[in-house]
Amino acid sequence: MEPGRHLDADSDIPLYQQLYNHLRDMILSGELQPNHKLPSERILMTAYGISRTTVRQAYRMLVADKYIYARPGSGYYIAPLTVEKQQTLTSFSEALLRMGLVCTTRFTFMDTIRADATIAKHLSLQEGDRVHYIQRVRCIHKSPLGIQNAYLPYALNPRLLASDFSSGSLYQVLEEQHGIQIRNADETLQARMATPKEQELFDLEAPLPVLEVRRLAFDIHHQVIHYSIDVFRGDRYHPVFHLTRS
Repeated sequence: MEPGRHLDADSDIPLYQQLYNHLRDMILSGELQPNHKLPSERILMTAYGISRTTVRQAYRMLVADKYIYARPGSGYYIAPLTVEKQQTLTSFSEALLRMGLVCTTRFTFMDTIRADATIAKHLSLQEGDRVHYIQRVRCIHKSPLGIQNAYLPYALNPRLLASDFSSGSLYQVLEEQHGIQIRNADETLQARMATPKEQELFDLEAPLPVLEVRRLAFDIHHQVIHYSIDVFRGDRYHPVFHLTRS
């Protein structure tokens, strides 16, 4: 952290809000990493020339917004960023953008394969038919959060894998480059432990509970477009369901 220059005592914005904004931006940019210990109140008071009350107010706001957490007797630490999956049909990239987060994508596999019985069943194909298979590791601040496995019928577009995937969003590629609009999807969720391969892709030293999300997506003509098996870190991915009693 570089103190001092970011706070303006003559600004209409209260000093505690300025400090909050500064620390929040450092967290979202990845400059401050999860579980990194924040400076003590006394250090910030000296560095910024502000009161203890100002520091405490900024820290309270950061705690309330889940950017940091307190360890009694130890201090404040950066909280791991979590993603809340709302009950709307969006791509992973779109969901993160709505939260003000930007993800990076690492493609670990992209090729045409032969469908096994499970994939063929979901895509309404015959076992052995050709399908496009794309595996991506999605990261926030270089930290892997999800592993996405997408299967699409080869007949949908034989040249699909030659598309520009620089945006990282499969839905964006389908809609903007191929005119295929996803209309609705069915999802199932299951909690389990990460497999050894997933543990490797997540850069984990020990097994971790994960949330497996299987999605079958359809276009505006009710045609099956893709079947996906996505795996997310259970400590950082939180599905949210809004229920109404009828």
